[in-house]
Amino acid sequence: MCGPSPWNGLSIQEQSSGQYVVRSGELWEAWSATLPADGLDAASTAFSLASVGSLPLTPASVSSNSPIVTAELRGPLSYESSIVGRAPSKLRVLYTCNGDGSAEITMRFVRLSMKDSKDVLEFKWKKFCGVRPHTGLAVILPDEKNNIRNGVHVIENGIPTEIFADTHDNQQAKYGVGTKSKFTSFVVKIDEGMKLIQAPILTYDSSVLNADATSTWAHTRKPREAAKSHHSMTVHYYCLREGSSKIMVTLQVEGSKHTDFVFTKHCVKPLVKVAPALTVREAAVGMVFLLMFAWIAWTKFKLHKVDQLEREGRKTRDVESGNVVIELAE
Repeated sequence: MCGPSPWNGLSIQEQSSGQYVVRSGELWEAWSATLPADGLDAASTAFSLASVGSLPLTPASVSSNSPIVTAELRGPLSYESSIVGRAPSKLRVLYTCNGDGSAEITMRFVRLSMKDSKDVLEFKWKKFCGVRPHTGLAVILPDEKNNIRNGVHVIENGIPTEIFADTHDNQQAKYGVGTKSKFTSFVVKIDEGMKLIQAPILTYDSSVLNADATSTWAHTRKPREAAKSHHSMTVHYYCLREGSSKIMVTLQVEGSKHTDFVFTKHCVKPLVKVAPALTVREAAVGMVFLLMFAWIAWTKFKLHKVDQLEREGRKTRDVESGNVVIELAE
């Protein structure tokens, strides 16, 4: 047998927006629909409760489904059993962020004389903790003709697209760069008035490859160049061995949370360059030139030695014959 809802006369409003969360005992989506998909980022949320008839309640409760957020209640309705009537009753939820991310918050009311599940009323919303990415950030991978219109979207509204999102595990990224590519270029766009800070940060498996990144906002000394809304960024690869490495690129917008995107670079074993072997004829010609150089050097050495001995012999004869001339300075 279905009877009338015990919550028929109850209305709950979120105070800052004035939106109804519960109206005439029915849950309304008006308030939750206005919230960001990852949750509100306020430090607290205040509610106002009123009922057409007297509604006896046990102390209200609130809970979080994640250790990222701790939720607590403040106000008379959280302290003891109360009767809600036409005069508004205030209730506030306080949030403590213990990390970055989102958590689902559940508010629960129970009628004082609970008989069945109908005497329980719950509604949920999300709370976000941390700094949000800048929604004006976009990254595009141009096509083979360097056209961004037909390019692959890497980041949209500050969020990586599905194939470039990091799954935070050891799995390779969905988008892969082939073994023949030595670099990959991206176009980076940002809203006017905002600016990218620091050079792109790369994270990768250094046993497979080395990588570095250049960008028009970090590798310039011209402030106007760094403040542009369109930039280019190039990631260069240097493979060390055969294998694959997930490469994470981190971009930082001033005043916003950093944004990461990932892709996989595949490598083959680099070729070792060896000088071409000489033919027999080339080796013989080289040996002839080497012998000629050695003969010329030896001949010059012998001539120098003979000349030196002759000069020493003349000095000896002059001394023995007394033909020594000593010049005195004036």
